[in-house]
Amino acid sequence: MKNIYNLFGFLSKKILFIISAILLITNCLFFFLFMSEHRETKRLMSIVMERQENIYTPTPPPPDKPQAEPKPAETPPAKPQVAIATTEKGPEITPTVAPTVFNQNSIPSALVHANNGEYALLCEKDSKMLYLFSFRDGVFNIVKGFPCLTGENHGDKQKPGDKATPEGVYFFLRFIPGKTLPKQYGFGAFVMNYPNFLARKEGKQGNGIWLHGHDPEKNIGKDIVNTKGCIVVDNKDLEEISRLIKPRGTPIIVVGKAQTADKTKQTLLSKEIKHFLDNWKHDWESLNTKKYLNHYTDDFKSGERMDYAAFKQQKERVNRYKKFIKIAIDEPAFLIPQEYSGKIAVVRFHQRYVSDNFKSESSKIFYLRKEQKKWHIIGESLF
Repeated sequence: MKNIYNLFGFLSKKILFIISAILLITNCLFFFLFMSEHRETKRLMSIVMERQENIYTPTPPPPDKPQAEPKPAETPPAKPQVAIATTEKGPEITPTVAPTVFNQNSIPSALVHANNGEYALLCEKDSKMLYLFSFRDGVFNIVKGFPCLTGENHGDKQKPGDKATPEGVYFFLRFIPGKTLPKQYGFGAFVMNYPNFLARKEGKQGNGIWLHGHDPEKNIGKDIVNTKGCIVVDNKDLEEISRLIKPRGTPIIVVGKAQTADKTKQTLLSKEIKHFLDNWKHDWESLNTKKYLNHYTDDFKSGERMDYAAFKQQKERVNRYKKFIKIAIDEPAFLIPQEYSGKIAVVRFHQRYVSDNFKSESSKIFYLRKEQKKWHIIGESLF
């Protein structure tokens, strides 16, 4: 009997040990699963914040159907005030003033930097000329000038129907082939991103501003002398231009009378803006959110949907869980709208973003303002 009790005592201790071991292993397993779930929750929250940021960073809306200006084919527009014909002699346009002379020592002050071999356009309303420039070896060189027509109202565009061509730095969003448009657009149309961030910030309105061709049965400068706001060139000239420029992202600067600068000044300005962009990239990659946000102004607007406070909160939440961020900047272009006396810069680039849990690519435009000899971002948009 005593042996039986000893046996039960031994088995009880063994069973108790086994149960304790199982409970310990189970607790350890639960703890491991809890920590794994916690890490996964943090990772998913970071991704949610990242994707939410992309949702709330608005892309420029497609151009509204022009009102007084030309409209896309699906809604046939009224006849424009300007039509152009391709003739043996070319367009018959009488400029208001003599065209500005450009050379390597006299470059448009608006043109600072682009990719090697990239083209840019400058429309000078006073001389009724559209100039094509190419960026090579660190400087913009003039390639060719084309006669053009602009709005009946020679001033800067303010509202729909004022028949004025907007002045400033813009980019093409796409090209619409002429075969899909009414014949008064001729070879086709390049859509401009008017109104851009700066125009909206100043309360300017309107839409549907294009660079386009003409009805081949009419004569430029003879049958037609102005437009309702668009820029119009000869069909052959537009076809020539289309073979050189990109339909999306090519800069087009519109001015009354072009201001010029020398190569040395533009080179220094280019280095200054590049230095700012490099610092912005470095501070973002460093995960030092405070330093990164110092590149933005208090009145910053992201596509006019997110103000600085919301942007700051979003970045702080997203970056909090990041292990690393890598940014690549491609195809940068630096432009200076001459109407702001050198205190505003427009920067276009393609951004490649990679972090430990997210990656994306986007084409961006920064709008910079110079304050106390330093550049800061006042607005940004995608295109």
